[in-house]
Amino acid sequence: MAALRDRPRGTSIHLTYGVHVWTRRTLAEDLLNAVSRRLDTDPALREALPLGVDPLDAATTATARAALHESILAALDDVEDDELAAVLARRARSAARAEPLDVLAQHAAAAAPAELPWRVRAGLSARWVGATLVTRLGRLELAEDEAALVADVLGGERPPGSLPEDLRRRLVLGGVLVPAAPAP
Repeated sequence: MAALRDRPRGTSIHLTYGVHVWTRRTLAEDLLNAVSRRLDTDPALREALPLGVDPLDAATTATARAALHESILAALDDVEDDELAAVLARRARSAARAEPLDVLAQHAAAAAPAELPWRVRAGLSARWVGATLVTRLGRLELAEDEAALVADVLGGERPPGSLPEDLRRRLVLGGVLVPAAPAP
């Protein structure tokens, strides 16, 4: 009890469940990083200040600030909403994890018959770059016709067991598909 009584006021104990809260501050940080990248490509901003300038003089910094203001606003206006959303999506994907996987059982399941019930592994955050499936686990290059089949599976329009055996096996070994029931 003495430890609780001697605890400094204003502190708290909490448990984190891994739920990420995205704030306007998070968006502002990503937006300012995008603006900074654009400013890096502006040759006018790499020019030296005039010789003899007094960096301690407020009038000098005010003049420099006014000149920078226009460049910063132009860079800010140049950032597209899609770019900002993509940065936040990358942040969200990197913050979460895919469903745990028993690697040895998964390897054994890859040799299981197609009749075994399969499902898409939870938490993949799958997206497409052309015919390449990109997930938290990595990239899986597919032929165009395979990509269409896998897209149907990911969208719930086709059961995973209906995939050609070699494609199903590659998805199982890649951790995209898992047995819906424990492997025999």
